[in-house]
Amino acid sequence: MLGFSSGLGLVIVSLFLGTALVVGLFPGIVGYDPFQISATGILLPPSYTHLFGTDNLGRSIVKEVLIAIPLDAFVSLGVVAVSVAVGGVLGALAGYVGGRADEIIMRVTDMFLSFPALILAVGISATLGPGATNAMISIIVVDWPTYARFARGDALAIRDQAFVKAARFNGRNITYILRKHIFPNIAPSLISYASVDMGFAIITLSILGYLGLGAQPPAVELGMLVFQGQSYLSNAPWFSLIPGAIILIVTIGFSFVGDALRDVLDPTRRK
Repeated sequence: MLGFSSGLGLVIVSLFLGTALVVGLFPGIVGYDPFQISATGILLPPSYTHLFGTDNLGRSIVKEVLIAIPLDAFVSLGVVAVSVAVGGVLGALAGYVGGRADEIIMRVTDMFLSFPALILAVGISATLGPGATNAMISIIVVDWPTYARFARGDALAIRDQAFVKAARFNGRNITYILRKHIFPNIAPSLISYASVDMGFAIITLSILGYLGLGAQPPAVELGMLVFQGQSYLSNAPWFSLIPGAIILIVTIGFSFVGDALRDVLDPTRRK
């Protein structure tokens, strides 16, 4: 049975991903024109006509937020998916094989983990140049080592289990053992962490967008909206605070869902 926080998180995540899917497939339903300027509708406060108010060019902020959500969602999903795949495979391989392969993979992992993730992501993104794709690459580079650590720890605990020894005794190759025995058993911890990690990916992407290293105009990204609105905090706080609040709420939602998944997938935490 879902608790309050789990249910709330599920509602937030469902609304976020559902909006991303619908608007991503049918962007025309928003009716957003990035080049539209309204001299008479600049920095209007939230109202029935403009739910989130308007920006410095007279554009509806609710439309900008709706257009920004698919970009944030799909980039963050891409980051997490690639990080799980790369980190999970390398970590499982290191934990199961051991020896020199384990030493090399873990030393590379430790090298990345020794740097603060956000600072490293900013540095890589600044080197690659602004853009959503480069921002995605920079976040993946700092994100996969954590999955490698998780996967290695779980694989170490599994490799000496009786069913894995039986598979080796029967002549099964390493690919078969990883696919049939290791990955299915390490997947629950990776999945539960991936949900929480979605929040990290969204925040990091927003920070890169705030610094001008994310998506570039005419594309819209939530972090970019926060940056654009910071100059108007005194007379139009909604311009910056509403996109910032959405980032915070979505991050908390993914955190709640991650906690719920961990409770469900980890037998030691079940009641």
